[in-house]
Amino acid sequence: MKLSGGEQQRVAIARAIVSRPEILILDEPTASLNGDTGRMIIAFVKEKILNAHRCILIVTHDARINEYADRILQMEDGRMTATNQGA
Repeated sequence: MKLSGGEQQRVAIARAIVSRPEILILDEPTASLNGDTGRMIIAFVKEKILNAHRCILIVTHDARINEYADRILQMEDGRMTATNQGA
């Protein structure tokens, strides 16, 4: 059986959470997901990781994730262009 891109992404995120890292780094975690599923996954990850007193670093072009961020660092052409508090 072959998994879709979104299914593969959800499995990878679940495996990362189960391994209990001190810092969870997610690169474009919502790229293969529709809006509702992406928000659900990010909310789930934030709840599970932060409740375990661990850190999440998300690198993304998806501005919908901003509402879940405690801090947002914005880069353009390899330079920091903005820093602000998230939600």
